[in-house]
Amino acid sequence: MAEREKPKAPVLPFTGENENEWETELADWDAHLPIEEAPVASGDPPAPLPQPEPLGALPEEENPFADTPTTVTSGPPPLDDAAVFEAAAEEFSSRQTPHSDVYAAISSSSTPEETLFQREPPAETPLPLFADPLIEMSAEPWREKLELMIRLPRRTVPASPSDDERRGLLSLLAAEMEVADTATQQAALTLAAARLTDALGDTDAAIALCDDALTLQPGSAPALRARLRLAERQGDAAVALETVGLLAAAVDGDERAGYRALQAEWTLAMSGALDEDARAALGDGLSRALAEAEMALRAGDPRGASSVLETAAPALEGRAGAALAGLAARLAEIGGDGASAAR
Repeated sequence: MAEREKPKAPVLPFTGENENEWETELADWDAHLPIEEAPVASGDPPAPLPQPEPLGALPEEENPFADTPTTVTSGPPPLDDAAVFEAAAEEFSSRQTPHSDVYAAISSSSTPEETLFQREPPAETPLPLFADPLIEMSAEPWREKLELMIRLPRRTVPASPSDDERRGLLSLLAAEMEVADTATQQAALTLAAARLTDALGDTDAAIALCDDALTLQPGSAPALRARLRLAERQGDAAVALETVGLLAAAVDGDERAGYRALQAEWTLAMSGALDEDARAALGDGLSRALAEAEMALRAGDPRGASSVLETAAPALEGRAGAALAGLAARLAEIGGDGASAAR
């Protein structure tokens, strides 16, 4: 393929071999301009050219600290406010417009009577902060006796859950036993199940649950009390005596003294004799006197029993003391002590 020819560069003006040729051409052009000079009149001198007005000071010569000149402007004269107000008032006066309805309307609207917005508002009844209370909550009824306000029967049947409700509670306790964290919680739930089972009439199941509670928490006073009641109900003297001894060791204070005395009575009922520690547990009152009289009768000594009862009778008052003294006299008579029986 033939190569394309390169385009020729354009010829610029004033270009050539001599760089100063344009100055020559410019001078030649100025020389050929048609400029004509004005003819000078013969005998008259040429008129002088007008002189320019003198210029002000140049910026470099100005004083920067000179005062700025004040510009004076021309405008309308200032208005008199008082005169303008009087003119406006005169325009709306009754003398200028005696038959104007607008003036009459303005005059009638400015009556000396008080308007709705000028009068005092009517008095309103204040609303109570709280609603009226009930009669029972007022102060007067509480000043009377309580039985005059609330009337209840003297005797009521205690509300107790039904058997179905007890069975539902047993199911709930069984579910709680499965998720109990500690042995103490399991023992408490087991004992509650024993009470519900006993209320349903299943004594054997209640005894088994009490034993389970004692296995989980040995020496638990509530579980031992429940086991003692069940043993007494079944007439199991051996279990009752053992349970009383464990219960006396599990408690303290006056409660321990009471269970020690109960243990002594159960021991006397089963064996017919008491040691010195058991007699001391009974104390020095009527319980010990009755226990010693019972041991004397078991030993075949009615006169000894009469002597013990005769000594304890004065401590009682009224019919109980008289009955105990009469029993002592009969025992003395049975023992052949007529003199003691006569006393």
